[in-house]
Amino acid sequence: MSSGITPSAAARLAAALFVLCGALVGVGAVALPAAPATNRTGLLAVAVTAIAAGAVIWLLPWPRWPLRATLWLLPPAFALIGLHDYYAADSYRAAVFFFVSFAWIGLCHPQGTSLRFGPLAAAAYLGALAGHGHLSAVAAGSLAYALPGWVLTGEVVAWVATRLERAQSALAAREQSMRTLFAENPQPMWVYDRATLRFLEVNRAATDRYGYTRDEFLAMAIAEIGATHDATATERDDASPSSTSTDRRRSTSARHLVANGTRIEVEVTSHALQFDGHDAVVVTVQDVTERKRLEDRLRHQAFHDALTGLPNRALFNERVEDALTRRDSRADSIAVAMIDLDGFKTVNDSLGHTIGDEILVIVARRLHDTLGPGDLPVRLGGDEFVVVLEQRDGAGTFEERLERVVDALRAPFVLDGRSLELGASVGLATNQPGDGAEELLRNADMAMYVAKAAGKGCIRRFESEMHLAAVTRLELEADLRRAITANEFVVHYQPITLVPAQRTVGFEALVRWNHPRRGLLAPGDFVPLAEDTGLIVAIGRAVLVHACRQVRDWNRSRGDDPLGVAVNLSAQQLRDPDLVTQVAAIAASNEIDPTRLTLEITESVLLDEPAGAIERLHELKSLGVRLAIDDFGTGYSSLGYLRTLPIDTVKIDKTFVDAIATDHESAGLVRAIVTLARTLGLQPVAEGVEDAAQLAALEALGCDLVQGFYFSPPVDAAAAARLVDATLITAQQIGA
Repeated sequence: MSSGITPSAAARLAAALFVLCGALVGVGAVALPAAPATNRTGLLAVAVTAIAAGAVIWLLPWPRWPLRATLWLLPPAFALIGLHDYYAADSYRAAVFFFVSFAWIGLCHPQGTSLRFGPLAAAAYLGALAGHGHLSAVAAGSLAYALPGWVLTGEVVAWVATRLERAQSALAAREQSMRTLFAENPQPMWVYDRATLRFLEVNRAATDRYGYTRDEFLAMAIAEIGATHDATATERDDASPSSTSTDRRRSTSARHLVANGTRIEVEVTSHALQFDGHDAVVVTVQDVTERKRLEDRLRHQAFHDALTGLPNRALFNERVEDALTRRDSRADSIAVAMIDLDGFKTVNDSLGHTIGDEILVIVARRLHDTLGPGDLPVRLGGDEFVVVLEQRDGAGTFEERLERVVDALRAPFVLDGRSLELGASVGLATNQPGDGAEELLRNADMAMYVAKAAGKGCIRRFESEMHLAAVTRLELEADLRRAITANEFVVHYQPITLVPAQRTVGFEALVRWNHPRRGLLAPGDFVPLAEDTGLIVAIGRAVLVHACRQVRDWNRSRGDDPLGVAVNLSAQQLRDPDLVTQVAAIAASNEIDPTRLTLEITESVLLDEPAGAIERLHELKSLGVRLAIDDFGTGYSSLGYLRTLPIDTVKIDKTFVDAIATDHESAGLVRAIVTLARTLGLQPVAEGVEDAAQLAALEALGCDLVQGFYFSPPVDAAAAARLVDATLITAQQIGA
């Protein structure tokens, strides 16, 4: 029984059955063969009564009454069936009407109702038999077969009807749930007709996001919101009835038109279904406009420099590999230029990173404005830029195009009222068979360093010899790092001689590298590399330790006649904030008088690190350490720093000593330096003395302290000790 059946529906079904059964009885009474005892007139009366009852039942106000009120129709129905049995004298025909009655009970009322009305049906059946005198034991016994059949029919119909009603209710609930989910879904959704491509239904989220009203949607086809032809075709294919359930769902990307005329990026998922009798497609839309914008922004950031907006190394690699592929790697068809700003570090350190960043932005703009179409400017980092060039008709040679870049970067940079001139050094590398982006960049980088070494502000093309030199330098750097750990550095000592007494009063400590394959290397073979790599700090510290230990050992046997030792100090060591602490610790651990230690610096150090250098020098002087200016006269000599700095010694460079005996100008320069030193209370020392004539000239000029091959080349500690033993000078005569 369906809990959803109404009293009116149950009553009208009963009324229809009354009329139908009455009509059947009437037709049977007139046209069908009957038993001899049949009363056809009575049957016609039953038929008329049933039809009339059906009409009355149809007209009664059943909505006013509950469903159970329709059960009052069963007594008259059973009575009419009994009368039919009585007049027809044939209980078998009457049994059919009992089956119909119980089927109605099962269809319209709950399970168990048929059982309740079984006795009433039995009474009607037996009453008819008794009425015409056929109530025999056999006839009465037939009820035992008929009654269970009637009741079972009613209960089976009730059971089936209940199950059908539950299934129908579940289906209706599911449909309602789906409609609610569709209507209230926060994502835009719509249904369209697969044949006409017109909208059949849309949800609230669709009207809110797209700006069209529901009526406007339903008056449109999907193409009117900007769906592309391919997307439409895909959606129609997805809706094909021949597709499997898995195939009939697909996600695509599209750009849709909203009511205000703008387009949004969406991802569309479509699924075929039946909707209100239409072969349709339901579409779910996810607005990914913001996600796409974020992806585009992240993609741009991944391939572009944040400061200048230029492409970065990742995009550089991609573009170069693409260009090589397009040009079939033909030799010299692609060029990579490495651009390094000359003097940028000085500006950045002195004026600050903000000014430095503004310069980099201007450089990027000038590169963009100077380069031609198809040329790619790239920022690798710092002040290093790269340009990717391809051969183009009428564009000129690679060098000609890069000359325009150099000219553009040579122009002054005007910032905060300052006019700054920098310039650029450019290394150019063209592709050769087998080259990739990394090889081109490496070669351009090597050529750029050659351009810097050539005087800056110029362009140098990569040559294979540069690569060989770079490989050699790389191997030497690896050996240099290993040498520090393996203690391969040795210290040689060149004596410093007091000319009037021809006595050794001290030594200059000079480092040598005892290379396992190349033998004993002079400083010029590895010190520049050590300075470039920062390894000079570790090497310089090791030399200082060796020299202090050695002078301690020498002085233990000299009593009141101690020797001094001079050690070169690099610019990077002077930058080290721990330098003063280290020097003090090394002197203390070796138990040497700090006044026996001289630290030599070059003039260029004072120019490169003016503030830091002056501070460190005063701190060193406070320890008692003596300080010397090495190679005086070869740099930017200044009387100012000679007067203000705590300098004790001025060492005259070998280039002036070489011609002192033959060249009046050189002799005059040395005389001026000696006079200046004496005037300022400094001790002059001449370097590079190689013959007696030079020695005599220096002695005549009043330079008492000298060193050079004339007395001895730099020698190991044992040989230096023998030199010490051969000459004994009092401590009061020591000038260095």
